[in-house]
Amino acid sequence: HVVGKGEPIIFFHGLLMNHLLFAEVVPFLEKYTVILPDLPLGAHQETLNPGADVTPRGIAKMMSLFVSSVAKDHNLKGITVVGNDS
Repeated sequence: HVVGKGEPIIFFHGLLMNHLLFAEVVPFLEKYTVILPDLPLGAHQETLNPGADVTPRGIAKMMSLFVSSVAKDHNLKGITVVGNDS
C-alpha cells in the first residue's frame, strides 16, 4: 500500500496486525511517500509460497529485501523505516 508523494517512509507493523495499524498517522505525512506493506505475521490476506521462511530471521530477511528494493526503486542511499512491536 502506497500513499502520497515525496521522500519514502516504510512502516512495518507487528504481530497480528496489518498496514491499517498506521491509518491514523498517514494523513499527517502528506509530503512523504508512505509505504505500508502487509507482513506475514498473522493478519495478512495473501498466502505465501510453500516453504517460505516465516521464522523471525526469515521475516527480518523479507523486511531487509523490501527496504533494499524500495531504496533501489527510488535511487536512495538511505531510507526512513518505522517499526512497531516485533
